[in-house]
Formats: sequence, C-alpha cells, structure tokens
Amino acid sequence: MISTAAIAVAALGSKPNILLVNPDDMLSAYGAGWPAATAPPATSFTAATGLTPHFDRIINEGATFTRAYSASGMCSPARAALLSGRYPSRNAYAESMTSAQLGSGVRTKVTVPWSFLTGTEIANNVAATLRSCAYTTGAVGKWHLTPGSESGGEYSTSTYATQQASVKSRGFDYADGIYIGNMNTCTSSVCGSFTHNNEWLTLTAARFMSDALAVSTPFFLYYNPTVPHSPLSKLILSDGVCSDGTTVSIHHFLYAHDDVMYTRFFLYSTILLLVKTDDM
Repeated sequence: MISTAAIAVAALGSKPNILLVNPDDMLSAYGAGWPAATAPPATSFTAATGLTPHFDRIINEGATFTRAYSASGMCSPARAALLSGRYPSRNAYAESMTSAQLGSGVRTKVTVPWSFLTGTEIANNVAATLRSCAYTTGAVGKWHLTPGSESGGEYSTSTYATQQASVKSRGFDYADGIYIGNMNTCTSSVCGSFTHNNEWLTLTAARFMSDALAVSTPFFLYYNPTVPHSPLSKLILSDGVCSDGTTVSIHHFLYAHDDVMYTRFFLYSTILLLVKTDDM
C-alpha cells in the first residue's frame, strides 16, 4: 500500500521523505494469505475497523496493490530482494553458497540461511543509492540480512554496537531498535532476555525522523516491526481466537501501538509511506 499524500509531492519534483514499513509475516501468520491472481477479500482489511484508525487511513486514502507480491515466500530472500532489487535466485550470497555446497551449474537454492546482503549488494541497494542522492538513511527493527559468520551477524557472538555497525555498513546512516535475526530460532540464552518491543521501535524510528527534519534533510526509513512473527505472537494470532474468546483479525498486531506509531508518522508531511509484508 502507498499513501496518496506523497504521490502528489513526488509529482512536483521535490524529494519526499520515504517510510517503508515491512512487518514480519503479517499475512501468513494468520493462515489466510492472498491467493494468486485474486484480489484479497474486503474483510482482510475491515475486520478490525476502529481499532487501527491510522493504519486504516493508509488503506482508505492510499492505493492498495492487490496483485503486488513479495519476491519470495521466505523472510531473508524477500528482504534482500526488496533492498537490492535482485531476484532471490540472483542473490550473491545464495549463488555463492549454492555453488560451494551443491556444486557449480546447480540452480540457486533460495532459502533463509543462504540469503543475505553481501558482496556488491552491500553498496548496490536502495539505502546506499538514496544516500548518494543526499538522503539520510535509517533502519529500525528486524534485519536478518547479515550472515552469522560475519561480525555482527549473531545475537550470541556480537555486541549490539557491532550489530548496528553491520547494518550501517550496508548503506544506512542510522541503525537502532535492531533485531539482527529471528528470535524464535536463536538457541543462545541471551535471547531469553528480550522479546518484541514495539514501543522501542517506535521511539527509535521517531528519533531518526525528527533528527532528519531538524536539519532539513530528506530521509529514507526502513521500518521493520518484528510482529506477528514468532515468538509468541504468531501462536496467539494463528487460530484467530484469543484466550478470552475474542476474535483477532489481520492487523490486530498493530493495535497496541497504532495511536503512538502512526500518529507520529503522519505528522511528517511530504512523506512517501509504503506498507508491505516480507513474504506474501
């Protein structure tokens, strides 16, 4: 989805601020994704009417692309494709790993452990390109694009500062509120000390945008909520019913911070606001 407010701004030739919201498993976590070549039913977006007024505003006032699909049905391949502009089968790390593990001449294996931003894609991606066009660039939330073998690629083997540096090396001036990978697959004890924190992500995102506005610099923010991906949230939402019998809908995951996050985001006029999910 894209907000119409910034479409007019872009048409005037000015540099709009760009906010790309990329929630993790937004549709597939509910077990009812968009079928191929079929527009999603209206109830997909109206079931939670009134609970998320700012998210609803994007839907009602913007453009909804009902035939737009992610480049992959898996997290890292889709995220790498979104930032690099390359099909997942042409991801540099995936090609290298396929050749090394399966032999030359084998079709590239597109999978989560083998899809990251490495090689030429470190410098050739959306963030790096926009930075070269005088944008300040920021990343907040889930990353999952640094190999575990690289410094900053794992929760258990690197400091938070090193993880931030890893993200910044891929075209971002700012990286905070970072979750370097999935929490549910982390086997280190360190991962038991934290979980989803939408308020933290909102705070760091708002700080980045405010700082950019203070110096009149156009910004690109790559904003990645960790929910409704596991742990916990997917289990709660997957069957559509909470423990108290309340039915949940496709965007209940935004309810807890809709007023805070989207009220703040809509304060930034001349913004090109896009919302997509990583693997649908």
